[in-house]
Amino acid sequence: MSELQKVTILVTRENSNSNQKELLLFKHPGDGIRIPAGTVEIEETSLEVAVRETMEKTGLEKFKVVKCIGVTEIVLPEDQYVVLRSTKVYSRPNITSFDWASFRKGIYVSYKRQENDFIQVTYDEYNKISNSDYFTYSITGWVSRDILTKK
Repeated sequence: MSELQKVTILVTRENSNSNQKELLLFKHPGDGIRIPAGTVEIEETSLEVAVRETMEKTGLEKFKVVKCIGVTEIVLPEDQYVVLRSTKVYSRPNITSFDWASFRKGIYVSYKRQENDFIQVTYDEYNKISNSDYFTYSITGWVSRDILTKK
């Protein structure tokens, strides 16, 4: 198993009127108030991701990268995984079974059971706008073990 790397960017500016630093926040249509962040792609450095995501999420073209604040490694609980790359979801624990759904890279799934090189997992899509106790849909299926990670 490998790991999924994410980058979070703090974009600040000096307010000339108050001499205070301001932090850039934006409203994501389906995910509330956010700061720029993104996933490290293959052969991409954290710095390259920070620059790319800042441009994509904010529209800024001119800015100065000041420093890396730090790195945190998170190991998920025993019953949770994160999807390393987009994948098909199968009805049975083999690739010849019906592939009826797909998971995108970066989502969290819950472990159900394992058979050979496949793990049965569940993904629940929660309604993030009105009530976090309500979920929109749930997908349970089999995925290849090598596309899941705990880091």
